[in-house]
Amino acid sequence: TEDLTARTVALDEQATQGSDAKRAAEAAFEEATQALAHSAEAHSEAAAAFEGVESGLVEARAAASESRTSFERLDDERRRCEARHESLEQLISGMEGYGAGVRSFLEDREAQGDTGVLGTVAELLESGEDFEAAVELALGERLQAVVVSDLESTLAAVGEDVAGRVLLIGADAAGSVEPGSLAEQVTSDSRASGLASHLLGSCFLDGGRVRDASGVWLPGTEVEGSGLLAQRREVRELDERRGELRSQCEELSSLRQQTESKFQEL
Repeated sequence: TEDLTARTVALDEQATQGSDAKRAAEAAFEEATQALAHSAEAHSEAAAAFEGVESGLVEARAAASESRTSFERLDDERRRCEARHESLEQLISGMEGYGAGVRSFLEDREAQGDTGVLGTVAELLESGEDFEAAVELALGERLQAVVVSDLESTLAAVGEDVAGRVLLIGADAAGSVEPGSLAEQVTSDSRASGLASHLLGSCFLDGGRVRDASGVWLPGTEVEGSGLLAQRREVRELDERRGELRSQCEELSSLRQQTESKFQEL
């Protein structure tokens, strides 16, 4: 009986131990299951994060490529504008298109320190591109005429010692402006406000021709003084465009720096 009792107690202890082991195994299994679930979740989050980084890189590369292309295009246009502007400035400063007499007169007056010379007609008149050719046709060689603040004073200072032919116009010269004349399409420098009316007040555009009191000017392949207004108008336009391009290039340069910073973060 005692042996049976002892065996029963031993069996109960073994059963208890087995039950505890089972619970421990079940707990370990549950813990392993949870750990596996956490691992799968972490893997999913990591995969999503990787996809986000990869997508960010793709977007950054596309933005960098687009900004680089835009910058190169604008910078190329800027360089061409700079080159053209420099070329025109050299033509203007070298007085290309002017007669030898005009160049000689202006050089002499500058050497004498004459402050009464305001400039040439081409420098003091401004026309829109649509009427440029007509104005140049109407004025012809008179585009090279030199405008002075006081005609009589300049004549007295120059005397008869002039190297070549040159037309002088007083800054106070003015005339009546007939309705529809080319003078309405031209702006005069404020120092010679009546210049357009004086020269173009009775000149009219007639198709490709120009009519004035002396007759009808026919457009030819070569016109005396032709291109002087166009050169200065183009310089003004290039000045404006250069400013725009510089601003745009600076903006794109800043965008490129931001894109490079984004690459560093990724």
